[in-house]
Amino acid sequence: CCFNVCWFRYSDFAHGVGKKHCQSLDCNTGFTAYDCTNQTNAVVAYSLIDPAPCEDRSKGAEVERVVHGELVQQKKDRMLSVFRCQVVESVFSQYCGHASAAGVTRYLSFREPKAVEPAACRKAKETRTIKLDGRTFNVTLGGRTSESFFRHGGLDDGSHCAQGTLYTDDGKRIDKQATQSVMEIRVWEEMAKVNDLAGTITT
Repeated sequence: CCFNVCWFRYSDFAHGVGKKHCQSLDCNTGFTAYDCTNQTNAVVAYSLIDPAPCEDRSKGAEVERVVHGELVQQKKDRMLSVFRCQVVESVFSQYCGHASAAGVTRYLSFREPKAVEPAACRKAKETRTIKLDGRTFNVTLGGRTSESFFRHGGLDDGSHCAQGTLYTDDGKRIDKQATQSVMEIRVWEEMAKVNDLAGTITT
């Protein structure tokens, strides 16, 4: 295909002659429109050439794809075997007088939970013993164990008491006392739920 582009030169009109200039263009080239007052200033350039084909992509080039998916299941909980230790303590004290005369029993605490160190609980599983307040107690896995001992004073098999001094939690001193502690110990194994996302273990 081809077409003609025609124009008039301003200089021709200056000499009194308006001459028409034409140029034939084919489809393989193009044409440019200029500002009439400045022929070196291109206003719009028109190309009649077809766009060049895209370059071949190399085999090693990365290919970006959009993949749509659906989250069907998310595992956040799992079961874990854990070993637990539970200790409660009751403490009571009694007056020890002349010839082992006894007074009214004073209950200082009754079945109060007692903290157990994690290391002591882990060791109880292996040794079947647990250490509390500097004393070692035998335990039964899966069962309960009760142990008693005197913290202050004492009592022998002949029912003769020994006197000791008791200091209460508020700092009060009480003399001539036989103070006894009863430990209730339970150790057992159970399954716990572990939440890996939250970092928690619940039983």
